[in-house]
Amino acid sequence: MSHAVQRLAARLDVQDAVSRLFWYVDECAWAQLAEVFTEQIRVDYTSLFGGEAELVTAAEQARRWSEQLGALTSTQHIVTSVLSRIEGDEALCTANVTGHLRRDDAVGGPLWRNGGTYSLSLRQVDGRWRVSGLRAHLRWSEGNPAVLSRTDELRNGSGPAVEMAGPEPGP
Repeated sequence: MSHAVQRLAARLDVQDAVSRLFWYVDECAWAQLAEVFTEQIRVDYTSLFGGEAELVTAAEQARRWSEQLGALTSTQHIVTSVLSRIEGDEALCTANVTGHLRRDDAVGGPLWRNGGTYSLSLRQVDGRWRVSGLRAHLRWSEGNPAVLSRTDELRNGSGPAVEMAGPEPGP
């Protein structure tokens, strides 16, 4: 296979890994989702929720999303404009993503929509591209971020309400 064909195949494989990540989330395919990641991944959602980036296992990240997103009525992540730079067994990607999260019984309204970009790092492991890091960059948000909170927690005040950090100001 020529070098140009190898590069093209690698780009398609990287894009496929990114697509599988969001597809598995929306399909609640948590076991398959864990297989998209390297053993440890760096996760950064500080632009949405504040806090700090952290290093977690693939199983832990799948469990977290299963608990948080699996309780929703539905989710849909639309991923476009996946751009990648590949060097050997490492890749860096950016993608535009809009997220639509719905919970029919959410206090304050059933829908939260947001958009922005994801920066993803990937590593080739055993011939497959796997996500080793992801960082969300919130650009906009509308609706009710409390769809991520359990209804009983919101009603009795016992649980954490979802607080959203705003996008960082531009230059």
